[in-house]
Amino acid sequence: PSLNIMLYQPESNQAQVELRLPLRAVIGTDFSYLRGVGGIFQPLLNLDVQDVFDQTGWNMGMAVGPVFTDRRYNQYFYGIDDQYARADRPAYTAHGGYAGSQFVVAMTKRFPTFWTSGFVKLDTLHGAAFEGSPLVKSKQFATVGFAITWIFAESSTRVEEEE
Repeated sequence: PSLNIMLYQPESNQAQVELRLPLRAVIGTDFSYLRGVGGIFQPLLNLDVQDVFDQTGWNMGMAVGPVFTDRRYNQYFYGIDDQYARADRPAYTAHGGYAGSQFVVAMTKRFPTFWTSGFVKLDTLHGAAFEGSPLVKSKQFATVGFAITWIFAESSTRVEEEE
């Protein structure tokens, strides 16, 4: 679930700023059983802008915010129990708390028969509660993605959009 709070939206509806407050439970599995492994709280300040390049149809979204995880989640991903410790990988007990920050920029455009989108996401683990884990090898990283979606059918009946 996510509580989304609209902070700003002009009458033109061309842009909006939201505070998004998602809270997620995490489930792990080895396909023989499911087990709860903790939770994530990831508040984001989100900006969406319609037609960002003036009459071109390109929409942009940006989001920035911290990530918080509980002890169980961090122990599952970053902890090392005594039985798995080695000389080059000592035992480590993870704690809950701040788990880094993220910044995302995305662009989208709808064409008559397809939709395209792309994003860049930057993450940092500097100051994270589990930063000292021997399993953390990099404290910052980037992710890039691109998609094209083919629209192969549409309804012949259109619905009027309410303003």
